[in-house]
Amino acid sequence: MPSSQSKSAHVFNPITLWPTQDLITLADLKMILQIPTTDTSKDGELNLIIDNVSATIAMMANRSFGYDEVQETIYNNVDEDRIYFSQWPVKFTDIQALTLDGVDILPGHGTDWVLEENKGFMFRPLTPWNGTVFAHYTGGYKLPQEAPHDLARAAGAAMREDYYIFVRGAVLSGVRMIAHKGARVQYYPPGQVGATVSGSLGPAGTSATWNAIWAIVYKYVRWWV
Repeated sequence: MPSSQSKSAHVFNPITLWPTQDLITLADLKMILQIPTTDTSKDGELNLIIDNVSATIAMMANRSFGYDEVQETIYNNVDEDRIYFSQWPVKFTDIQALTLDGVDILPGHGTDWVLEENKGFMFRPLTPWNGTVFAHYTGGYKLPQEAPHDLARAAGAAMREDYYIFVRGAVLSGVRMIAHKGARVQYYPPGQVGATVSGSLGPAGTSATWNAIWAIVYKYVRWWV
């Protein structure tokens, strides 16, 4: 993905949102935490962690990961060889309408322009893009089942830390350190541990974890607005 798209301006309007932004399922998180699926006593807390961490990662990426129906207008395209959709991946069959300065260009797929589905950009090999492009399409992932494996694993790592911090906070409220002979165990209550990611404070968890997560999330970022 490019770090920016200097010439074009995107006006992006969601039409129908996918019903969840969760990057993993409750069953998957229980497996990560080695909690039996038959144990439902912590489901409320686990669902809250899934919702919050998934929302945080979406915010970091400046996008929705869900399979959303959207309308997008891309202005000021001047000699661009490729144009990026804000919601990706996107399949050609999921593009309902595509116009260039009001002219239907869907029939030109494969000859005048080609679509890179996974990265979500349209490449025009013969002549560059010039003018205003309007697209009505559906893009993203059918979450949580179709979440990319690296993104789901990153989310699981963050959720695991959130869960253990929650457990320590509940069981050891007010305790900061336990010492026995030469051994010491330091406890960090929720809200006091965070990672600075792109200038903002992340949720509970170690800096090492959130730096590793950012290295994965980085390639999914929507840079242009």
